[in-house]
Amino acid sequence: MSKDGGPLMQAAKQPDRCSMNLTSQLPSKGSHSLSSFIQDELGATAIEYGLIGALISIVAIAAMTAIGTSLKATFTTVTNAFAGGN
Repeated sequence: MSKDGGPLMQAAKQPDRCSMNLTSQLPSKGSHSLSSFIQDELGATAIEYGLIGALISIVAIAAMTAIGTSLKATFTTVTNAFAGGN
């Protein structure tokens, strides 16, 4: 065996390139500032989609309630017409 421990020992002594690149791209604790937080629009977009969905649901419920009331009146008129013999 050689003094340096062979190729496996040499590889073990060298830093892993993947982990170095990964950790060098991670943000540090102090790198997040108020301006980057304000510029991040992912949360705002999710809230907007939620509000749009809620608004569509409210309109759909109101429309179905109005149609249901109208439909009930129509069936009542038809039932009374059959019952009265007209």
